[in-house]
Amino acid sequence: MTASSLRGKSAIVGVGTFGLGRAPGLSSMDLMAGATARAVADAGLQLKDIDGICGGTLYHMFPTLSMGEYLGIRPKWACSDMTGGSSFLSHLLQATMAIEAGLCTTVLIAYGSNLKGAGTFGITNCRPSRKSTA
Repeated sequence: MTASSLRGKSAIVGVGTFGLGRAPGLSSMDLMAGATARAVADAGLQLKDIDGICGGTLYHMFPTLSMGEYLGIRPKWACSDMTGGSSFLSHLLQATMAIEAGLCTTVLIAYGSNLKGAGTFGITNCRPSRKSTA
């Protein structure tokens, strides 16, 4: 399998943003969940359709485990590689390879950060607030 053999083998079918800018009282997981809800709706899917997760946060050692638990998803495949600014491009390539290998069919690539609202670089306000994100 080469990068050129993967061309056209996957598609981004839904996009969502949530809490851009300052989002007082919302954790990184709250923001990720809000964006996920919008992306899944944009794709015409439901959370139960997702069987793969890619993502990362600055707060969680195993972000895809935290994401799956928070969203109620039990993925067959997950990737939480962090490669700086190119992480999500890497996630797209790895998700395509996982789909082509038959490891999963529908992959969520998501991120959430409340650094701007927290006012500090660190783990301030990283616990989920469980506020409604709809």
